[in-house]
Amino acid sequence: MASIYKRKTKSGQIVYYGALRINGKLIRRKLAHSLKLAKIELKKLEYNLHLEKASKKVEIISVKAAINKFLREYELSGVALEQVYNTKLKLNIFQNFCKLNNIKFINEITTGFTKEYVQYRSKMRVLRKYKACKDDYRPKISSDTLNKDIRLLKRVFKFCIEMEWIYKSPFKFISLVKEYTTTTDYCQFNLKHNKTQDITMPKQWLITPDKYLSELEIKRLITTLDNDSILAKSKGNIAPVRDSAIIQFALGSGLKVAELSNLKVEHLHFQRGSNQIVVYNGKGNKDRIVTINNKLKKLIQDYINYIQSKSDNLFPSERGEQLTRSGIQQIFKKWVKKAGLPKQFSIHSLRHTYATNLYKASGFNLRLIFILLNGMTRDFQAE
Repeated sequence: MASIYKRKTKSGQIVYYGALRINGKLIRRKLAHSLKLAKIELKKLEYNLHLEKASKKVEIISVKAAINKFLREYELSGVALEQVYNTKLKLNIFQNFCKLNNIKFINEITTGFTKEYVQYRSKMRVLRKYKACKDDYRPKISSDTLNKDIRLLKRVFKFCIEMEWIYKSPFKFISLVKEYTTTTDYCQFNLKHNKTQDITMPKQWLITPDKYLSELEIKRLITTLDNDSILAKSKGNIAPVRDSAIIQFALGSGLKVAELSNLKVEHLHFQRGSNQIVVYNGKGNKDRIVTINNKLKKLIQDYINYIQSKSDNLFPSERGEQLTRSGIQQIFKKWVKKAGLPKQFSIHSLRHTYATNLYKASGFNLRLIFILLNGMTRDFQAE
C-alpha cells in the first residue's frame, strides 16, 4: 500500500515523500512540493515500479544448484566444516524429496509441497541410535530436530529471495512444531537437614547405562590397551601405543572426535608444570582450554617420546597424516571388540563417560559440567 508523508527542510520548505512496498521491500522517493503534484508522481512511481517488476526476467535455477550455492555461501560465513557437512546432509534429504516428486527447479516449490515435506520428514526414523543394532528399534526424529530443519529451509529460501531466484518463500507460512519436554523427578539427599529434596529436571538429563562405560568396562578396556601397548613396545610397533593414547586421552579429557583429529603437538602446554591443552575450532568454531590430570599428562609425554614422529599431528596415521574422524572411530570399535564390550559404544561414548563421572563426582552439579564442557549441553543426549 502506497502512502504520502511530508517533511520540513531546514529552510522551512515543505516536501512530500512517497512510500510503498514492492515484494516486501520498502521504497521511499521524493515526490513534489505540493500535495496535488505528489499524488500524481506517486501514481507514476507505482506504475513504473510494477512495470519494471513485470519486465524483469527471473533466473531459473535448479534445486540442486540453489542448495550448492547456499552451502558455498554458508561455508564462507566462517562456520565449522563439520557443521557445513551436517547441513549438507539435511538439505540432501529435501533435495531427494524434490526428485521423488519431479520438482527440478526452485521456483516450482509451493507452500503445499513444503507442508507435504514437513509431514514426510516428521515420519522419518533416526538411523544412528544406541541399541539399534540389538533390537532394531529406530525412533522417529524429535520435534527439536524437525524444527531445526524448518529453520534451515527458511534460511535457504531467504537466500534464494536475496539472489532474486524467487519472489516469496514457500516456507513463509510453515510454523514450527510444538516441542514436548517430559520431566522426571530425582531425589537428592540433603545431609544438612537430613531429608530428601525433590528436584525436577528435563528427561534428557537422565543417565542411562547404555550411554557411558561403567567402571568395570573402563577397567577392562584400559587393561586390554595397556597389555597390548607393552607387547607392541617390545616389538617396536607404534599403532597399538598410539591407539591406547587416543582412547585414554579421549576418556580423560572429554574431547569430541573432531577435536581429537585436529590436535597438534604444539597445542600441548606442558611447560612449567602446566597441564593445559588448547583446543582450536571446537564446537561452535570456538577455542577453549582443557586441563588434564598428571597421570594422563605423563602418558602423553611418554607416547610422544616413544613414537618420535616428524608429523605435527598429535595422533598421526601410519603415513604421518592427520587421522580422520572415521579413522578414530574404527580404531575405537576395534578395541571395544577386543575388550569384549557392547557393540553400541562409539568414540563419543568416552565423552559421555567423562561427563557422567564428573557429574557424579561434583554432587550432580550441572552448572560445573557446563563450564568444563564449554557449555556443550547436548552431549548428554543420544543423538
